[in-house]
Parts: sequence; structure tokens; C-alpha cells
Amino acid sequence: VDSGRALRRPALAPALAAPLPLTASDPRRIATDLANPALGGADEREWLAMFNEPFLAHGLEPLAMEEGAGPCSDRIKVDAVPVHSAEAKVTVVVTAWQPDVGLLSAVGSLLAQTWTNLEIIIVDDASPESFMPLFDACERLDPRIRVIHHETNQGTYGARNTAMAAATGEFLTFQDSDDFSHPRRIGR
Repeated sequence: VDSGRALRRPALAPALAAPLPLTASDPRRIATDLANPALGGADEREWLAMFNEPFLAHGLEPLAMEEGAGPCSDRIKVDAVPVHSAEAKVTVVVTAWQPDVGLLSAVGSLLAQTWTNLEIIIVDDASPESFMPLFDACERLDPRIRVIHHETNQGTYGARNTAMAAATGEFLTFQDSDDFSHPRRIGR
């Protein structure tokens, strides 16, 4: 799907994926990605129904979408009660190199977690200066967010190692800079 998007030809995604060794759930994931209205796919309701399937299958609340303009990922909402989370802090590591505004959506989904005792560490893996406003915007979203900048690119695993060394949480997890997390991802 990413290759089709990069070529601005999302219809190529199924053909590009055909020779790959896919798991049983991969065709559904590919179909959901291709149905994303932001990529020229289905209408929002159809895409949201597809996006909700795995959440519902695991007993999670379905996501809804607020009306209005803007990317679908920024308008997703769910009615989920926050969990009393004073017991353990969870560090979420997000690594990024030259991210797009999807980073704000990814971080927003972390801030919407029902488990509120979070530390979010974003490691900028030596992105050019032109990306600093985006990292600054992320850091301003919430005091639980910390951005660490690498002077030289160290790759995803180097960036993760940097974050692990700086983490103060009792538990640690990772999220890609362009991913969305259901509000119960951490608390469940």
C-alpha cells in the first residue's frame, strides 16, 4: 500500500502485494488502507466500518468520526472511560525521520489513551531543520511529551535505544510516527 501511495497509484497496491507471503489478516488490512478516503478510497462511513472490524472482534468500543473538515484520523473519537492509572507509568516511544503531519495524529491518538499515566518520547532521528516546527508542535501538545533530537541519523533501532535509555516508565511500548492507536491500546 505504501508503495502504491508513494507512486500516487494506490490501485497498484494489490498487484504489488500479490507475490508477498501474506498472513490471513493482511488482505483485510490492505483493503482497509485502500478504502481510506484520504487516499481516494471509499466514503468515510464505509472505511470506518472496515477500520472498526478488528476493534469490535477484540471487544473494544467502536470508533466514531466527528463531522467536519480535516483528515479522518484527526476526527476519530470513541467514548471510553479513563482508567485509574496511578499505579504504573507507561513510556511510549515514537521514532521519526522527516515525518509529515501524520505525526500529530499519531501523538494525538496516544494522548487520547484511557491509561493516562504516560510518558511519550519522540525521537527525531536527525531530520532537517525544516521539520523542527512539527516536533515543537508535538512537544507543546502536552507536558507528558518529550522530544529528543539526534545530531546524526542512527536508524529506527538506534532511535529506540536512545528513548529506552531516557524512559522513566515501568513499562515500555512503541508506536510508528504514522500510526493510530485505539484509546484502550495501553490500558487494556
